[in-house]
Amino acid sequence: MRSGDRCQPHAGSIRPFSSHEWATLISVTEMDFRETNEVDVFAGVSAHEEPVWDIPAGAVVKRSEVHDRFGGSRQKGIASAPKVRSVLLFSSKAGERYGYGHDGPRSDGSYHYTGEGQVGDQHFVRGNNTVLKTDRPLRLFKEVSKGHCQYLGVFARDKDDPWYRADALDRNDEPRSVIVFRLRPAERQAQEPSTPARRETEVLTIPVESYETEKYVSKPKNGFTVAERREADLVKRYAAWLDSRGREAKSRKICLAGDMSSLFVDVYDEGLGELIEAKSSASRHHIRLALGQILDYERYVDHSQLAVLVPVRPAADLIDLLKAHGINCIYETTKGEFDRVQADAAIGTARPIERRDGLVAPQRF
Repeated sequence: MRSGDRCQPHAGSIRPFSSHEWATLISVTEMDFRETNEVDVFAGVSAHEEPVWDIPAGAVVKRSEVHDRFGGSRQKGIASAPKVRSVLLFSSKAGERYGYGHDGPRSDGSYHYTGEGQVGDQHFVRGNNTVLKTDRPLRLFKEVSKGHCQYLGVFARDKDDPWYRADALDRNDEPRSVIVFRLRPAERQAQEPSTPARRETEVLTIPVESYETEKYVSKPKNGFTVAERREADLVKRYAAWLDSRGREAKSRKICLAGDMSSLFVDVYDEGLGELIEAKSSASRHHIRLALGQILDYERYVDHSQLAVLVPVRPAADLIDLLKAHGINCIYETTKGEFDRVQADAAIGTARPIERRDGLVAPQRF
């Protein structure tokens, strides 16, 4: 027998195969072996080949199928997909319940995307840290129906202003600070210079009739609260009361630098140059909230006086608290009039302004 010939086994055989029978058996066995292993090898290569991203922008797909093909967490809004060297971002209307109301396109062509984390302030960990530091494509999806999402294309962080902080409610309806990424279509950003975000804070004069509250205070899923409606009604009554006395009441919209959410001043008495924050109650909780808000607003708005507007006269120690910060207290009387307790002296960083007649605004009604 030549070297390389296969020997037929004899153990347990009644008789050895003839040369022709043995050759036929070997031929059939080798053919079956080749066919079986060709299928196995092909399947093995398919299982290990890196998939090619072939979903076109604008296509609506099942989210489950995206993960079936490309991997990534099926539950999180930010999902790494190493099979296609990408990071998948998912945005949905349902996310507004957890404070993701900042998501969406902007007029400058950017898309704002809220980071992950449903409770408490968001930090640059896990998915947020990935989006901040990755050089991989950010593939953005927007939910269009349950289980289905539309692929919006490849995005990248804005080169100049990649993120900012904004206020939102968390899953427990508690105010918190969230991370909002400023994204731009990758191809467009590579070809065109990005539109810079607002560099300076801008203050606009708006009518009291367009009264608005800051988004993070209201509950998006319930609309305006009873307290907020009471506050709005109080503002309208006070504006009407000023108008009956020949005084003009306006409001201010503070557009913060960095394209963040705007702040709204409840009332601005144009005659006195008085910046006023209204609250629906004279409780300690509301007075403390008003104090913090008005000290925030007064940094941006020119004014001669600061005041808090409430529906009844607060407790004496709360009036003293306001006076200690140079803030007047305006309250509604039982007769539908408005009275005030004037702070003894202006304290803090009030910026006096001049009236149209050139005189410094008076300090009392």
